Amino acid sequence: MNIKKSFIGIFVTVLILNTVFIYSQVYYFVDDFESHEPGQQLACQDSLDWTTFLGNPCDPVEDPVISTNYRLTGTKAVKIVQNNDLVKPFGAHTDDYLYISFWTFIPEGKSGYFNTLAVFNPPTNYDWAMECYFDVGGSGRLINVPGQTITFTYPVGFWFKVTLLVDLFSTPSQATLKINNTMVLIWDWTQGGAVTDQLAATDFFGALATDEMYIDNFAFVPLPLTIPPLLAPTNLTAVEIFNPYPQVQLNWQDNSNYEYAFNILRKHGPLFGAGLFEPIGTAPVNATVYIDSTVVVDSTYTYSVVAYNEFEFSDTISFATIMLHPVNVTPVNQVVNSFSLWQNYPNPFNPSTKIKFTIPQSPLLGGDGRGGLVTLKVYDVLGNEITTLVNEELPAGEYEVEFDASGLTSGIYFYKLKVGDLSDTKKLILLK
Repeated sequence: MNIKKSFIGIFVTVLILNTVFIYSQVYYFVDDFESHEPGQQLACQDSLDWTTFLGNPCDPVEDPVISTNYRLTGTKAVKIVQNNDLVKPFGAHTDDYLYISFWTFIPEGKSGYFNTLAVFNPPTNYDWAMECYFDVGGSGRLINVPGQTITFTYPVGFWFKVTLLVDLFSTPSQATLKINNTMVLIWDWTQGGAVTDQLAATDFFGALATDEMYIDNFAFVPLPLTIPPLLAPTNLTAVEIFNPYPQVQLNWQDNSNYEYAFNILRKHGPLFGAGLFEPIGTAPVNATVYIDSTVVVDSTYTYSVVAYNEFEFSDTISFATIMLHPVNVTPVNQVVNSFSLWQNYPNPFNPSTKIKFTIPQSPLLGGDGRGGLVTLKVYDVLGNEITTLVNEELPAGEYEVEFDASGLTSGIYFYKLKVGDLSDTKKLILLK
């Protein structure tokens, strides 16, 4: 047994429980970028954790912005384009077993790049350890390894995970690069680009005009001897609820004690149909419920829930499919004698949509044979009245009204039908 290494491992583990920084060295760091403002530069907002290659947070060229274009979890990621040069400093680690991981998304026709540095003392003292290019079209290159360029592939237009393990305990020190948990190479750390036997920083650089790379869930941690298993959620169910418009409530069984949070995935259609799962939100640690309020009636959705932490994402082994039918649709050949408000169609819409409703016979309203006074109004999310579509007495029957929203901005609105003491409200979505 290496007594020195065992003692250091115990020492680091104890200190991690109390602080993130130890003698100016980062031993534990995770950033999902959710605490940062979109459209604003990352290092400018968080200069304690992030900087640029020349050490100039807020620099209009080097410092990248937080984006909502793509994200793995939550709503935000950091976007790296040409001439951005974002650095996460770690200190100067010389006797550790270290784990760097992040998830990245590279759109079709775009590329990306990152490197690690053994020495990072801006503005003049640097020692590159390795460089990794994600070229246009899904091919990649690992360079600054012993006398060769290693090629690999990555999925274009999908989030994928990058992990770098740096073992500074071993003699010689070793590095391991994985793309989506697939081994790319194991090499001697100091026989590649690094001259100094240490790890000091990670750098995301927009090297080319085609570079457009999104980073989410970045982690830098000391690797434990055994990573505890991250068990997948099971017994996932999806039920339709109304509050006051159609929503989907997900429930699942939490099987892990080590998750950081849960990622909610959804696709349109059945499980084995066309289409891809996309993240729609997150649920906090130990959660077992999530409400999806972005659904549209007369649609089919399939859901999955994934646990994740700074080391990994769980498997996806439980799925739930639900079909949302139009509300109060009268079955074929059945006489209509009810108060009904249909979901507008199409929805989402631009710029016009149709709203159908049914006025019942007067006994249901306590009237004298007429349908009664009918009002149909549109409101914004704050409850402000936008317009009145109907305000008149109508005989019992089925009606359809067109709503033209040309003068409104994109967003969620509500329409309310009222006849006597009866009323119903539904949501419509304007997308321009």
